[in-house]
Amino acid sequence: MPGFLNMPLMGIGSAVAIVTTTETVVATSSPINADNLEQYVSIEGLLDLTVGTAGTTVTLRLRRGTTTAGTLISQLNTWGPFTVTATNRVNFAIGGYDVPGLSGGIQYVLTVAVASATGNSTANSAAIQAITSQAT
Repeated sequence: MPGFLNMPLMGIGSAVAIVTTTETVVATSSPINADNLEQYVSIEGLLDLTVGTAGTTVTLRLRRGTTTAGTLISQLNTWGPFTVTATNRVNFAIGGYDVPGLSGGIQYVLTVAVASATGNSTANSAAIQAITSQAT
């Protein structure tokens, strides 16, 4: 039996300022539907970041919803903290999954926080892709 796959357009963000150490949304997915209880959502996030002044580590999160208050997803909920050097440009690719139950119009966000930063960091570009698939 063929599996069900739902893959809407990738959400793209660019030139987003991350104010010092504040967790900030850098990309939001297109809405997606989980049409039955056995569906899971695979989420991939990409980030090209210029670290702000005095920044020491970067922590990435995937959340269900459209804000930094959304539900954290995946087993460990966070990626990082990754050690970085202030004013350097770094790239990240992360992936996770969610089992949201029967839901329509679900969106996900990729967020970033930079520890110890005294100057703003910049998300030069970011992307998030959410794909639903039937569990087998």
